[in-house]
Parts: sequence; C-alpha cells; structure tokens
Amino acid sequence: MKRTNKGFTLVELMVVIVIIGVLASLAIPKFQEASAKAKVSEAPTVCGSFDNAALARIGEVGTGAASFTDLVMQDCTSSDYSKFFTYAQSLGAAVDQELTASPNVAMGDVATSDDMGTRVNIEPGNKISHWQAASYDKYLPNWGKGTTTAEE
Repeated sequence: MKRTNKGFTLVELMVVIVIIGVLASLAIPKFQEASAKAKVSEAPTVCGSFDNAALARIGEVGTGAASFTDLVMQDCTSSDYSKFFTYAQSLGAAVDQELTASPNVAMGDVATSDDMGTRVNIEPGNKISHWQAASYDKYLPNWGKGTTTAEE
C-alpha cells in the first residue's frame, strides 16, 4: 500500500513564520505613527474652538473673557476632559487670551514636555498666534513651524 503524507514540512512552516514576522515589522511602526497622529490631532481642534470662542467674545462684547463661563465652549481645563492632553488657559479682559495643551503621555516623537497652543491677542486686528514644539511638525502640517501669526 502506498502511504501519502498530508501536512506541511518544517521548512514550509518556517518560511510562513518568517514572512509573518517581516510583515509585522513593517506594520507595527506604521500603526504606532497613525495612533500618535490621531492622539495629537485632538489639541488643534480644541485650540481652534478656543480661537473661535475668544474672537466671538471680543467681537460681541469688545473685551476678552475673564473665565471659561464667558466663552461659548466647554471648559477644557478640567482633569477629565482629555485623556491625552492637559489644557491650561490664561484669560482676562485686558490680557491675551491663551490656551496651552501639554501632552500627558509621550506620543511618537512628541515628548510630555512639548507644549502646543494658541493665543488671541487683544489689539487692533485681534491677531491669532499658534505655536508648537518642533516635534509636532510631522503630525500637524497645517500649523507650520514655530510661532505663526495670522490676521483675522
């Protein structure tokens, strides 16, 4: 009687394992970068909302907000607002309106010491200044490098 073996040889199994390992070594860094990009993208959205709320307050009332209750936006400085960033504000009727986002955890190239934020200057033209640490550049291409100022 002729006997036929069914199954895979050890060499075939080893080749499959090597191929899976190579694919995983390519996919895992891409996943980590996409995950960091998604986490970092929260801060510009919150800062943009702050820009709009601060400028709306200046446009409607003529002065800056003294507290977050004067702005038409949720207070983002509470500890349970964000899992990835801690937000701090500097508000006052006669000073710049400023919101700073500090990462709670290291994200990709972004260290916990790298802050990002926005400032609405109360002066003729109500300028908006955005700033960020250099490590955010690859995650936020629209924010540019360093401090940028745009007339509104």
